[in-house]
Amino acid sequence: MMENHRFTRTIVSTLAVTALLTGVGLATSATAQAASPRVVTGVITCLNNPSPVGVWVDAQSSKSGWAQTRIPYVAGGLSQVVFTYTLNNGGNYRVNVGCGGTPQHWGLSLSSGYVSGNANFRCDDIPPLLNALFKRINPLKFGLTQGIPYGTCKQI
Repeated sequence: MMENHRFTRTIVSTLAVTALLTGVGLATSATAQAASPRVVTGVITCLNNPSPVGVWVDAQSSKSGWAQTRIPYVAGGLSQVVFTYTLNNGGNYRVNVGCGGTPQHWGLSLSSGYVSGNANFRCDDIPPLLNALFKRINPLKFGLTQGIPYGTCKQI
């Protein structure tokens, strides 16, 4: 009878150690994946102004900072920049975009919601009065904002 009890205790101990080691391995693996750097890129468009003058990336679990930007070569395109940023720990981010003005003094600062991975954004920097006047004279009654609330950027 004593032998059965020792055998059961040995099996329970072995299972407990195995479960603990497996759990530690899974936790370490998940942490390593979450901490991997991730390069994100996309195109940002200001609907009313020339190309965006700056892009600040606000990261949830990585270091926030200025994105690298370049103006794409697009014939007849909207006012766009291509942005690239490295999230040192991966995770979600949002963009804060300067439409109009200069890189030092943005005409208007617009923000997106948080996203993950590569994303393109369209920013509504069209003054509400201009949009209202356009709707009034436009026989089809659609606005210029493409359904994006003023002062925000929407992932497209």
